[in-house]
Amino acid sequence: METPVLTATVSPSQTPPRLVKYLDERGLDVLFNRELKITPPREFNDPFEFWLSLPADLNRIKDELRKQLCLKDGFIRNTLQGMLSVKLQRNIADTEYEETMKKACSEPEKYRSEHEKFFKALRNGFFDAADQNFRLACFSKEPKDITSLKCEEIQQIQQGRMLMWSHYAMGHRGLVIEFDFTQQHSIKGWVLSESGDGNPFKVVYEPTPREICIREFNELNTRLFEILQRWAQGKSETWAYENEWRFIAKPDDSVSCWTTSRLVNGRLMDFMSLRAVEGKPATPYDEKEPIKAIRRVVIGCKAEPKFRADVRRVLDAPAYRHVHIQEAKLLRREYGLEYETIRPPAA
Repeated sequence: METPVLTATVSPSQTPPRLVKYLDERGLDVLFNRELKITPPREFNDPFEFWLSLPADLNRIKDELRKQLCLKDGFIRNTLQGMLSVKLQRNIADTEYEETMKKACSEPEKYRSEHEKFFKALRNGFFDAADQNFRLACFSKEPKDITSLKCEEIQQIQQGRMLMWSHYAMGHRGLVIEFDFTQQHSIKGWVLSESGDGNPFKVVYEPTPREICIREFNELNTRLFEILQRWAQGKSETWAYENEWRFIAKPDDSVSCWTTSRLVNGRLMDFMSLRAVEGKPATPYDEKEPIKAIRRVVIGCKAEPKFRADVRRVLDAPAYRHVHIQEAKLLRREYGLEYETIRPPAA
């Protein structure tokens, strides 16, 4: 029996109104250029991202695999035909090859190594389709005020906070930006979701990778967004401290004025504009139009004086006058950080 498709739906009431992003020195670029980097699925650093496993017993999927292979012009059948080696093409007639593949489907465990290569090719095909159509951005959920929480909750948040600053904010030398997903004047205007409400989705931390759902590969043309979200939603329990949420964006011709691509350190990267009014780009661009997608900025406790000054100078612009500015400080009597306000949010 094939593994069912598992998706966690998130209602608007469940979506955190504000999510944070830990950034290194490039956080200054986000503020200065008023744009957010969005990443193709294949370019995520963790090799276990979008990772699905084969079942321990391949016999569980042999009926579904045989069924999906029979679909002419299906992605699975086309991928298999593309994997024919030169030796097979020279020495085995089409009818004999078809008979061999029937045996492989009937006795999958006997041909496990070939199945591993086959599913690797299918996964590469998925990445080709997803990279062509979608980009993702990642955030963390973090309460703005932790003082009212229980001691155990505060300790857990502090542990995660210290790790996030170390891993993603250049060893406490970068900054944290808080994004607002409640405003119309925000990135919600072009975030994709199954319900059309522009809500991010929560990452689900699991002990083992989700299993491959065979039929999904033949449904990439019709269900690519849904399949990408399922693949992007599962992550190892090792990363649970990140408390991660993600959104999917589509940088196509219909929203070309919202996205741009350029070389950064020799690599072509995609960015999404934060300059939006009523869910649409501000045209013509008004330097004074508030960037309401950004609500708060926290400067790292080890940030260099020049970096601090540059951040403050950018945030002094009219577009950021509403932004709450804080600095991270070490707690004196325990391991943890507190955020000290250096400019309160606009009323």
